[in-house]
Parts: sequence; structure tokens; C-alpha cells
Amino acid sequence: MCGVYVRRAMRTLPPRSALPAALCALALLPASAAAQTGYDPALAVSPSRFTTADAITVTWRRPAAPTKDDVWSLCPAAGGACVPGAGPEASAAFGGLAEGRYVFALQTEGTGLFYKGLVDIAIDRTAPGVPTVADWRIPPVGGGIMRPVVLPGEAQNAPVVAVRWTRCTHAPQTTAGTCIDGRSAPTDVAIPIDPAPLDACGTPTASFSASLWLVDAAGNENPAAAATVAPALPAVGCAPPQTQQPPSPPAPPPVVRRAVRLKVSGTLRGSATRRRGRMTVALTPRTATGSVALRVTPRRGRQRLRSMRETATVRRGRVTWTGRLPTRTTSLSVRASYAGDARHAAAKRTVVVRQAKR
Repeated sequence: MCGVYVRRAMRTLPPRSALPAALCALALLPASAAAQTGYDPALAVSPSRFTTADAITVTWRRPAAPTKDDVWSLCPAAGGACVPGAGPEASAAFGGLAEGRYVFALQTEGTGLFYKGLVDIAIDRTAPGVPTVADWRIPPVGGGIMRPVVLPGEAQNAPVVAVRWTRCTHAPQTTAGTCIDGRSAPTDVAIPIDPAPLDACGTPTASFSASLWLVDAAGNENPAAAATVAPALPAVGCAPPQTQQPPSPPAPPPVVRRAVRLKVSGTLRGSATRRRGRMTVALTPRTATGSVALRVTPRRGRQRLRSMRETATVRRGRVTWTGRLPTRTTSLSVRASYAGDARHAAAKRTVVVRQAKR
């Protein structure tokens, strides 16, 4: 019976998911107890079910007359060791969580009341990648609403909940455009396009460009991982008057630079008086060139110390940094900023490095 409960309760999760043995007792309850539901425990996850934090707290409302301790468990959805627990506190706190999807299971019981259920939770600190746009649906030169069709991307821990976009109008002989920003639902992206001014031949005299990127439920986003469009101006539709100079050829569309992802890793070692740090920034794709600016901010507990800055040249897709740190440094906040090059877009990444455990 215990095995039957686990398979039924987890059938919407990845095949390797598992609940702790403590919750197998749920399947052994008599049918009358299982039928006496009748109340909502008001489960809540703080800071959120989808978060970048490495610590969460789950709270719930117990029955007015509980008959036994609550039984709960937090399990990695992809399989692995679960964290079980039981007690009357109506809350459970978890820390040091790695990125990934989790399942929180709860059983609570009172006089005439019974509840058991599952809650999906995701720890996600990685922004979605470049979206795939199946059709930009560009309106005519008279303006209107552009409604690009954004296809679902690869599955990730926190689902995509929004599309952020920027649209710029480029007037003739100017370098900076007039831009507006917006946010839309992933299935209903709507970008306003202003009417294009026409010349005497009815040819548009101004162009526009637009870019969009994804935002997930944990708040992760990366404008550098954007899909872009910049339609070329149409050809002249008639012969201009002889007194006019022929129109200048349209400017080439802007180069779409490839998105770059940064992976920052490092170590913090040494005694309390001789702390040393080593950071490595790996760029994907490795064809990216240029430089990476590093800002390393030591911390002593909650005290923030003076930051150290260094700019290093990318070599074979990597940048490394080593340096001596203030005494009793306990962690480092590392911000890596890639400047980009002619073929690759700029990118940023911030991580926290803590002292290695002995």
C-alpha cells in the first residue's frame, strides 16, 4: 500500500521523485478518515514558491482540534535525499537549497478533519535563454500593434511568466532612437508600432527595431538574451521629382549579436589572517573575445568590506583572478561584467562564494 500511495501522489512529477518513508503512513489510513477532508490548511511558502533564495519557510493552518502531530517532507523532484519532519509547529524551514525543483508533502489531521497534499517549489537563479519567435507579425507602415508569436522554450525550474520588450524608432541621420519599454504575457505579446512618416513617393522615412526577452516566476531575466527584429525600409515606390536629390540608401539593419552566458565559480581558502580567493569566469560560447570586469566584495559576517576591482582579457573563453583578502573574510560577492565584442552581446553575472568547509 505504501508503494501505491507514492506512485499516485507523484505521477505528475519527474519519474525519479520520491517521498520519505514517514509519509507512506498516509496510504494506511482507513477510508473513512481519508474521506473526512473538509478544511483548507492555507499552505504558504516564503519568500515564494518560485524564488532565487537558498532558504524557504513553509507554513500552514492546523485544524482547530488536532489529533496528532503534522507530518511533512521536502524532496528533490529529480530524486535524492528527502528532508522529513513532524511536529505541532505548523511550519517548516529549509536552508542551503541548491537550484532545482522540489516537492513539499504535508499530512495534518484533526477531529473530523483530514488533509494530505503536495506543493511544487522551485529554486531558480538562472535567467531564461534567448526566446524563439515564430512570427513577428509586423504591422504595415501605417502603424499598429506587433504581436510576435513566442514559442515555449526549454523547460526550466521556474516557469516563464512574462515577456519584457523594448521598441525603438530610428529617425533619419540619427544614432539614438526614441524607445519605449513594456511587459506582456508570454501568450499575448503586444508591441505598439508608430506610423512611419512618408516621403513624396509614399516611402517610409523612419525605421524601427524591437527586442524581447523572457522573465521567469522567480524574477530572473537577462536583456542580453533577447530576440531582435529590425525591418529594412522598403524600396522607393516612384521616381522623385527631378529637382530633388535621390534618397539615400537605407541604413543596414543593426547586427544581431549572439547572447553570452557567464558561469562564475571560485574558492575562499586560508587561515583567518591569510585569506585568499580565486575566481574563474567561463564564457559560453568560447568564441567570445574582449574583457571581463570583476568586482570582488569581501564580507566579514554581515559586514561589507571594501571592494576590489580588476579587468582581465578573455583567453580561450575564460578569465581568472586570484588575490589576497582581508582577515576573517567569510564570503565574497563577485560581480562579473562582460563588455561584449562585435559578434557577442554584453552579459553580467553575480554570485556569492563562501569559505570552503574543512
